[in-house]
Amino acid sequence: MDKKKIEQIRQQYDLIIHNIENADIEFWYARELMPLLGYGRWENFDKTICRAMESCETSGIAVSDHFREVTKMITVGKGGQRPVKDYMLTRYACYLIAQNGDTKKEEIAFAQNGLGYLYNNGFGVAQSSAEAEKWYLMAAKQGYPEAQANLGFMYYNGDNGAKNYIEAAKWLQLAAEQGVSLAQNCLADLYRNGFGVLQDSKEAIKWYRLAAEQGDNDAQNSLGEMYQSGQGLKGNYGEAMKWFRLAAEQGNEAAQFNMGILYRDGRGIERDYAEAMKWFQLAANRGNIAAQRCIGFLYRDGLGVKQDYNEAKKWFQLAAEQGDATAQSALGDFYRDGHGVKQDDIEAEKWYRLAAEQ
Repeated sequence: MDKKKIEQIRQQYDLIIHNIENADIEFWYARELMPLLGYGRWENFDKTICRAMESCETSGIAVSDHFREVTKMITVGKGGQRPVKDYMLTRYACYLIAQNGDTKKEEIAFAQNGLGYLYNNGFGVAQSSAEAEKWYLMAAKQGYPEAQANLGFMYYNGDNGAKNYIEAAKWLQLAAEQGVSLAQNCLADLYRNGFGVLQDSKEAIKWYRLAAEQGDNDAQNSLGEMYQSGQGLKGNYGEAMKWFRLAAEQGNEAAQFNMGILYRDGRGIERDYAEAMKWFQLAANRGNIAAQRCIGFLYRDGLGVKQDYNEAKKWFQLAAEQGDATAQSALGDFYRDGHGVKQDDIEAEKWYRLAAEQ
């Protein structure tokens, strides 16, 4: 499918969006949409709108929520004006019109993918994974890359029933081959773990790299992990850090944590506890439990920071309450020894038990 044409359609839709003042509501005017869908005469386009309204009603959705007839004044002759019929349309209405019209392949697929997205997320319509899958499948079969990716994600996550990694791999492969970076990253995950495909680290690296080079921070982090572990290629901490840093600087908390580990342990770089703390802190603030636990140890041992049992206890507690067994055990030590807390064998036993039961 023509990717340039698809992007052009998307941009054209975005250029004619209108917003209602003081309200988070977007809409399109039918007469502005008409030329984008290849119509030259209003009479023909109005018939398509009527078919779209019938489809909306058949789906059990209130037509008035998505199609509102209005009157606009247009300039005619020498500065004269006359009223004409128009419609204010929601995004859902626009997609239905494209779906019901005599439009080109890319425009129909664009609309079908859009309908799938609205149903999958419950935007403007009742959420329905079954409807989302239906519309994504229609567009995906026409070669629309985003729909292939979205369909693959649905099968990967089991959005409409049980997970189906084989179907996920099939559709993600098609989208990945058309350059969709999110599909490339997810396909790499499947090859890395052997879900729906034969486990193949080299194939995983290939797709991670393609996605990473497009700036996908999850793929950058995963590629860094492959270099760090030497899975499917020769281990290289320098390359690992390069990809971790690219992802971390985009706010990827897993990569920020991995940066902290490299600096803490001196892997491929001189050990630097203060730098490790910086990266752990960034990850911890984004909710990374392992980073929260690592901060606890740095404060406990006074590495890169002044030793502070109170701060250590705070971070251990945060991680422990989220189920981290190592943090639970460390918190048990604090209650046993009275570090940063009042000595309490009962509380120590509680945290040791929680850790042991994992």
